[in-house]
Amino acid sequence: MKIEKDRETTEKRLLTAVGEIIEESGLESLGVNAVAQRAGVSKMLIYRYFGSLEDLIAQYIMQRDYWVNIPTEIPGKNELNAFVKDMFREQIRQLREDKMLIRLYRWELSVNNPIVEQIRRKREENGIKLIEFISRISGVPFSQIQFLATMISSSITYLAMFGDVGKVYNGRWVIERTIRDHSLQTDADKLKIVSERLRDKIPDIRISNNKDQLRGIEGELASQYFSVFDELILQQKEDFYFHERNRRPPLDRVNALLSFVYTLLTSMMAASLETVGLDPCVGFLHGDRPGRYSLALDMMEELRPALADRFVLRLINKRMVGKTDFIEKEDGAILLTDDARKRVLDEWQKRKQEQIIHPYLKEKIQWGMVPYMQAMFLARYLRGDIDAYPPFLWK
Repeated sequence: MKIEKDRETTEKRLLTAVGEIIEESGLESLGVNAVAQRAGVSKMLIYRYFGSLEDLIAQYIMQRDYWVNIPTEIPGKNELNAFVKDMFREQIRQLREDKMLIRLYRWELSVNNPIVEQIRRKREENGIKLIEFISRISGVPFSQIQFLATMISSSITYLAMFGDVGKVYNGRWVIERTIRDHSLQTDADKLKIVSERLRDKIPDIRISNNKDQLRGIEGELASQYFSVFDELILQQKEDFYFHERNRRPPLDRVNALLSFVYTLLTSMMAASLETVGLDPCVGFLHGDRPGRYSLALDMMEELRPALADRFVLRLINKRMVGKTDFIEKEDGAILLTDDARKRVLDEWQKRKQEQIIHPYLKEKIQWGMVPYMQAMFLARYLRGDIDAYPPFLWK
C-alpha cells in the first residue's frame, strides 16, 4: 500500500514539474534531467512510471485536454439539448480560463510526433463515442452530427485561440521593423509605445468570450496601429500623409492606395477559399450580407499588415507612385488614375512572386501563395484534419 502511495505522489510531482517548466520556459525546455531535478526525484522514475519523457508529457497534456476528459455517458432524450449546449459552453469556459491549455494546443501545431498522435487518437475515440450516443438517442444520422460538432468545436477553438491575434501580431511587427530599420527617420519612442500596447493586448484577445467583445478590442487596437501609420511613411511626406483610416470614399492618397490594395487582397483570399471548397461569403466575425465576402474579410485581416500595408508603404517610400497618379472627385474622393492602377497591379504581381519562409511550414513559398495556404489550413481545421488553425504570424 505504501509503495502505491509513494508512486502516486512521485507521479504527481513529475506531472507538476512538467507544468512548471512549460509555464516558465516553454515545452522546448523539457528534458529528462530538467523534469527530474524540478520534481526532486531520480530520472529513472520517469522511465519506470511513464515509460519515457514523451509519455510523461502526453499524460500531462491529456490531464488538461477538454475532449480527452469529457464524460462519454449521455443523459436521456429529454435532457439531450441541454447536455449538448452545456458541453460546448464548458469548452468555451475552459479555453477562456486555461491559458496553459491554449499554449499546449499551439505547441501541437508545430510538431508531429507520437505524443501528438496519442492525444489526437484519444480525442477522436471520445468524440466518436459521444456522436454515436447522441445519434442513437436523437435519431439524427451520425454523419450529420459529426459535421455539426466538428464545425462548432472548431469555430470555438479558432475564436478562443486566435481571433484577431494574427492581425495584431503582424501589425506590431510592421511597426517594429520600422523602428529597427529607420529609427533616425521616425519618432521611435512613439512607435515603441504603440508596439507595446499592441503586445500587451494580445492576451485580452485570447480570453475574449464573444464576437462583440473581440470586435471592440480589434477596433481599439486598429485605432492604435493607424495612429502611428503616418510615421511609417518616410518619403514624399508633403504629398502622402495619413491622419485616420477613411473609405467609401477615401479622402487622401494613402487611403486611396490602402482601399485599392485591400480589395486586391480580399479578391485573392476569396478565390483561395473557393479553391479549397469553402464559401467566402460565410464568415465568423464579419456579418453575412448578400454579395459580401465575409469569410474572405475575416481571413485577410491577419494578412493586411504584412502583405497589403507594407506593399503600400513600399510604393510610397520607393516613389513608385506620386502626387500626379491621383485624381480628386467633386465629392472629395481621391482615386488612382487608370495608368496608376495598372502600375500598382504590375507591382502587386511582382510582390506576389517574392519568396518568404512561411512561419508555420518553415518552407520557402511565394507571397502570392500565402492566402491559399491559410485557406487550406482553415479548411483542414474545419474538417477535423488538424487540431487548430495556425495563423500567419510574420516577422
